[in-house]
Amino acid sequence: MTKIIQALTEVSSNYDALFVDLWGCVHDGVNVFPAAVAALQQYRKTGGKVVLLTNAPRHRANVQEHLESMNLPADSWDTIASSGDSARASMFRGAVGEKVYYIGSGADQTVFDPRSIVKDPVNA
Repeated sequence: MTKIIQALTEVSSNYDALFVDLWGCVHDGVNVFPAAVAALQQYRKTGGKVVLLTNAPRHRANVQEHLESMNLPADSWDTIASSGDSARASMFRGAVGEKVYYIGSGADQTVFDPRSIVKDPVNA
């Protein structure tokens, strides 16, 4: 039977980590959602880890810069996982071949930025 959860605290003690989508869950692209931030901060105070997820085609450093510009508190999350980093890792490993063709906006070309990939972003 489906259980309707009214608050994260109802289930959070069952999990060591949360994987949280950014857009629509933590922010609307311009503003963070205060209730979501408070819930994540409280979860982390109990020892839980928070991984922010995004399908943004950018590396995590660019995503972090955007979150900082929206004043998302650093104590509400532990690390960021982006589709941009996944694509970068595939390119650098050669999993997609030696040549790639980019289709996207100029702002997203940072996916080719030579910054190194963090192998263990939680403990970096």
